[in-house]
Amino acid sequence: MSATLSPEHLAAIGSVAVEAARLESLIGHLLADAISADDEVSHLLVTPMRFEQRAQLLQRVLMTKLGGRPDLNETIKAIQSASTAMHARNRFLHALCEFSEEDQLQTGKRENKTGMLVMTDVSLSDVTSAAEEIAAIARRIEPAYFDLLIDLGVFAKLDEGIFVRVKAHRPYEILHRSTPTFDTGV
Repeated sequence: MSATLSPEHLAAIGSVAVEAARLESLIGHLLADAISADDEVSHLLVTPMRFEQRAQLLQRVLMTKLGGRPDLNETIKAIQSASTAMHARNRFLHALCEFSEEDQLQTGKRENKTGMLVMTDVSLSDVTSAAEEIAAIARRIEPAYFDLLIDLGVFAKLDEGIFVRVKAHRPYEILHRSTPTFDTGV
């Protein structure tokens, strides 16, 4: 078996990686912003999470804070689809890839329970379809991004296409910036 992938397969796998990174970034930033207007705190919480954890927590946060919104169901469904699509992405990005004797791409995944390596035939269109599906999910979530964050009080809309972040409430900064001094007259 040949270990060299064709340029077409490499490009398709690269598309999966790029679209998955886009979707992962979108979900991560939306979750961080939905948790808190304080970037430092929210990113400390979100950064170490796996994608599936981020997606599940984002769904819970949105349902808790905006559960009555009629258009929220579509966004929640898209987030659920994102978790499924990211599992499919792993089939290409975290697998051993090689060609069979028939020049068919195969991906291999080691099963956790048995330790056996299971090889699966994958067509070029399978890889391309995975990239397209991930991109389509991101396109379903992106239009709702700022609307959700405005409703959560994280951003305010100044004009069409112009948004400003609402300043995080940090009373401890006020204390450290201007510590009052008292003249005791001594």
